[in-house]
Amino acid sequence: MKDFTSKTISTIQFTVVERFIKNFEQQKIEIEQLLTMTQTSIYSNSHHFQLQNVFDMSYKPFSNGHGILYLHTNEGVFPFLISTNPAQFIQSYQLLASHDK
Repeated sequence: MKDFTSKTISTIQFTVVERFIKNFEQQKIEIEQLLTMTQTSIYSNSHHFQLQNVFDMSYKPFSNGHGILYLHTNEGVFPFLISTNPAQFIQSYQLLASHDK
């Protein structure tokens, strides 16, 4: 369930790549979505994490300017393909997480 009552702290855009076969050729569609952080949760169209269940975030940049933002949670590690610098998003999480301790 998304947390629409809390104020948005930070957002970052990520890309979902859907691959399919059409006319015997592999096709792909890139769909842009938003990962939103509030004081209590992080959510997108397809994921919802309570902030207390997010243990860490990490980022692996690629040479093409893209990278993967990893959310380390109690349900496992979730990768998000991003094309912008996630420093502000990660710093916002670290600030919120440090206040919860």
